[in-house]
Amino acid sequence: MATAAQQLRHVSWGLHVHLLRVSHFAEAPRTGVILLLERLRSRRWTNMPEILAALRGWLRSSNALGSVYAQEQARPAELVVFNGTEDAISTMELFARADAVLGYHGAGLANNIFIPRNACVVEVSLWLDTNGSEPWRETPHSRILSWNPRLHWRTHRLAIGRALEAFKSPMAGIKQTKMTSLDRTLLHDVHTPHKRTSLAGVWGKLSTGARDIIALAWDAPPLNRSDLEVITEWMSTCMSSLRGRSSG
Repeated sequence: MATAAQQLRHVSWGLHVHLLRVSHFAEAPRTGVILLLERLRSRRWTNMPEILAALRGWLRSSNALGSVYAQEQARPAELVVFNGTEDAISTMELFARADAVLGYHGAGLANNIFIPRNACVVEVSLWLDTNGSEPWRETPHSRILSWNPRLHWRTHRLAIGRALEAFKSPMAGIKQTKMTSLDRTLLHDVHTPHKRTSLAGVWGKLSTGARDIIALAWDAPPLNRSDLEVITEWMSTCMSSLRGRSSG
């Protein structure tokens, strides 16, 4: 069995051409997959049921792309949850089918290097300050866009105070977080910490135990109704604009 690093090297440059060889999904008619990213061990959505209900309602509505895919491809759009437990090949195949992706920073967005050339991505992240001017992290999209310039990427930022809604008490129990070897390989290439903050320096001075408590107690903040309306409206607009995209 090839390792994830070996699999990645096999599809490294000319990625979208090589994905046709590793993914049997690429040979099938496109189904309009909408990917919702969530890590079960960390970066879980705090209000996952509400998010799923909103996305499913959006897909059923006349403003979403469900009717477009039903007309043009005889299939409705499909909502799929990626929870971070998939193996390397399954991850490549799943992202290769995606027309749109919604995820929180740190929940597997680096896997968008496997996404089709024309697709829509929404990354949810935080502001570092209270006035909405300093981002918590620089997103990985600049690196990914250098490889896939047709990708449409939007960052939906939440106030820093919203993060408190997702911070669980360490007394609730600590689970071991395991990142797949594929995740580690991708993050080395696409992740860029924010250069104007000292967060990396502070993190580096923490003990291993302190890092575990912070990282493992942190889930994705909830998305409220307003957030979901903004996100789904943008995704509808983005996906509509890409309906006539070529497969090249």
